[in-house]
Amino acid sequence: MIADKYWIDPDGNLAQVDERHILTIMRKPEAFGLTKAYITKVHKKHGERPGQEGNAREEVLTRLMDLGWIRIRYVKQGDYWGVQLSEKSSLLYKARIKAWAKFVIKNGGNEWSYVKVINLVPEIVEPEHSMLEVSHGALEEKRKRGTFAEFLNPKHKRITGVVRRRGNTKRKGK
Repeated sequence: MIADKYWIDPDGNLAQVDERHILTIMRKPEAFGLTKAYITKVHKKHGERPGQEGNAREEVLTRLMDLGWIRIRYVKQGDYWGVQLSEKSSLLYKARIKAWAKFVIKNGGNEWSYVKVINLVPEIVEPEHSMLEVSHGALEEKRKRGTFAEFLNPKHKRITGVVRRRGNTKRKGK
């Protein structure tokens, strides 16, 4: 049985998370290179109680990702894996995610679930791939650079002002 939450540490080691990510950090902050004093300080700064879903949690998680940690969780409603990281922290993240995907598939995970990789710094969302594609190195392929509009319309078809219905082309407003 596979877990639905993981951490990958800065050295590439995979750890299953049995509870919420923030609770795991709070129970053993030293394992993450943090201190209980730091966690308490951040929660006080935001006026939140420890473990609460809020700004303090986001600050702690973002700090870990900046230090090279990769946070992974399965989202049942969308049947996808959310992978959060900070690209500036690790140049090896694509190989580490590939190794994680192989591990999940080998241990009974759905190879057709999608993987969404979100780089927090800079804010980039990688194109989605199935778990199987990621395990075969899809993230390691070179991305074409371009505008968001080119990403949405890769064939560069002119679509402004045109509505297409069942093979018919009609101009808007006519």
